[in-house]
Parts: sequence; C-alpha cells; structure tokens
Amino acid sequence: MQGRSRQLRWLAGMTLVVALIGVVLLAGQAGPPALAQVGQTPTGTPTETLEPLGTPTATEEVTPLLPITPTVEATPTVEVTETPMITPTEPVTPGLPETGVEGEITRTLIVLGEGRVQASPDIATANIGVTAVDASVVSATQQVSQTMSDVLDALMAEGVAQEDIQTTSYSINLIDGVFGPQEPMEDDEQPQRYQVTNSVQVTIRDIGAIGTILDAAVEAGANQVFGVNFDVSNREEYMRDALEEAVQNAEERAQYLADLTGAQLGPVVSVSQVVGAQPFFAAAEAGLGMGGAAPGPISPGQLEITTQLQVVYALQ
Repeated sequence: MQGRSRQLRWLAGMTLVVALIGVVLLAGQAGPPALAQVGQTPTGTPTETLEPLGTPTATEEVTPLLPITPTVEATPTVEVTETPMITPTEPVTPGLPETGVEGEITRTLIVLGEGRVQASPDIATANIGVTAVDASVVSATQQVSQTMSDVLDALMAEGVAQEDIQTTSYSINLIDGVFGPQEPMEDDEQPQRYQVTNSVQVTIRDIGAIGTILDAAVEAGANQVFGVNFDVSNREEYMRDALEEAVQNAEERAQYLADLTGAQLGPVVSVSQVVGAQPFFAAAEAGLGMGGAAPGPISPGQLEITTQLQVVYALQ
C-alpha cells in the first residue's frame, strides 16, 4: 500500500513538472507579458511542490524565447526629375541676314566687272639655242659646247648679266638619214647621226637693245631663236590699276541693272577674282629656223593687262 502511494505521488510530481514546462513554452510563444503573468503567484495562496520519492530534485533553466520581430521590406524610392520641354525653333538659313519678317527673301545681284590697262613693256625674254648634227656623238657635243660658249660671250658683251641667262634644255638624239625632212632611200643602210641641242633663256632688261642682242647671238653661232616675249617689271602696279577699273566697271553694271529692274542697289556682299581671268599680258614673238639670218629690228608694241572680278550686291 505504501509503495503504491509513493508511485502516485511520483506520477503527480512528474505531471506537475510537465505542466509547468508546457506553460513556460506557451508563455514564450505568446510574448513577454504572458510569461510574466504566468510566473506571478497570487499573494496568500500556498504553493505545494510535489517531489517524487527517491528522485533527486533537478533544477532546469528555461530560456524564454525571444520575440520574433517581423521584417518589413523597404520599398525603393524612385525620384522623377521633370525636364523642361525644348520648343523647336525655325531653322535660320546661313549667310542671309535675319529681317524678322516671315517669308522674306534676301535679294542679291551678281555682276562681272572687267578691267583693262595698257602698258609699255620694259623687259623681254628669248630662247636661244645651238644645234649640231654629226655621225659621232662626241663630235656633235663638242661643236655645240664650243658654239654655245661663243654665244654666251656675245650676250654678256652686249650687256646681258650672267644671272639673266638660264639653261632650259640639253638633249642628245640618235637620228637616221640627213637632218631635216627625210625621204625614203633605196639603200636600207642609212647612216646614223646624232643631234645635240643646247638652249638657254635670256632675260633682256634693256628693251631697246633686244634687236642688237639677238643679232650678236646669231652671229656667234646660235641657229635657234624662238619664244621672244615682252613683259613689264612693275607688274603688280598695273595689276592694281586693272583691279580698280574692274571694281568700277562692276558697280556701273550693277547700278544699270538695278535701275532696269526698279530695285535699289545696296552694299557689296562679296568680291572674288575670276580664276580663269588673271591679269593677262599680251606678248609678241619672233622666231628663226636653223641657219636663219639675224632677226633685225623688233617692235615690242603695247601690252594689255586684263582681269575680271565677280561682285555680289544686295538689293534693297
């Protein structure tokens, strides 16, 4: 009987312990306030502790569960920047003045002005050459070299400066038959000959002595005289005069056309010189073939300097 009573008391104690453990677990899930309420004992109420017989009392530490704080995801903030709208503007045509009047077109008038100036030449150039033909290239070369040396001496004796004499060509050619127009020969074995030519360009600054200088060159042995041209030493001065006349001529033409069309001539918009009409200097030429006589008197005459300008005027 006594043994049965001990067993009942031990079972009751174990039941109480299990109940307390369940209460603690429930209190931990419900949060700290519930746990506090369960842990409090009413004042004046005796608490009976049942201990099983023959079993040592074990003290168990129960760690209360920490409350679970729900995590809230932060929603990213999107910043919206308002960009002011750009109002398109009407395109402006480059090169035309803005008048402020819608649909207005700038009117222009394009004319071509021409300027002509007469000038007396004070300088001349001539090409003087020596040609020799021989069956031996060495012999032909020696002949040309000796003759050209005599020609240069004659030119400098007439007052031509050494720096005004410039070699323009020197050539050696192998030819068949006689020099000059060739005719068919019955004999197939035509003699071979060599033609050697040496030419110089001479600048003559004393325009009145051009005839005398060319005569001296021919007498010294020159057998080619060609490309006699006349020019002016102060070319820039005559060019400015021609340009001034071209501008005046363009203005006269523009004014005349404006009057014809009932428009009022405005200021000059642009001026350009016509590329194909640079100042032109007329030239005289004299020439001699091989073995010709002295050229004799040469008249330089007058030079005409011509230039053109394109002028653009605004019409008001």
